[in-house]
Amino acid sequence: MKNSSSTWIIDSDFKKGGVNKKLLDGIGVMVEEDISWLLIESSGFSKEQNYTHIIEDCIKNIKNGTDSLKFIMSKYKDASIATMKKVKIYSVQIIQTKMSLVCYQLKNGRKWSCYEERFSPEMPLLWSKRNLLLPVFGMFAFLHQELIRQEQVHAELLKESLGIVNVEGDKISSLFNIVV
Repeated sequence: MKNSSSTWIIDSDFKKGGVNKKLLDGIGVMVEEDISWLLIESSGFSKEQNYTHIIEDCIKNIKNGTDSLKFIMSKYKDASIATMKKVKIYSVQIIQTKMSLVCYQLKNGRKWSCYEERFSPEMPLLWSKRNLLLPVFGMFAFLHQELIRQEQVHAELLKESLGIVNVEGDKISSLFNIVV
């Protein structure tokens, strides 16, 4: 990558040491694959919103989400691009009392896809509003189902990368020499 502060597709190997996740508030890891697939960032709660801090946290999530995708691409270079497009990295951004679930994916050989999922639950601050937790639980149930799906996708990537399954179409490694 020519400019390390951007989130362009890499043109060389991406080492996990280059993923700076120490400033995140939480990280969900697929233990067997050693892959961060859920990033959590809270911008805090106060009567006055700090928009600069919120924007910095959003940028941090985008950077870490795409860095995680780059790490996966480097790990499974001999797998197909089609299977890589099924990989999803999620981030939960908490701003004031609102939670947003954002998904990051490889869109094509030159771009990422970043979109907000259908969940935007509100976190109640009072016990009397505890019913507002139901959509939060729904979001985490969705994430649990996604974790199971993503484990299957990573198993596919591993089989393709090891040559156990024949790769139809272009391999991830074909993206490493693209100049953006």
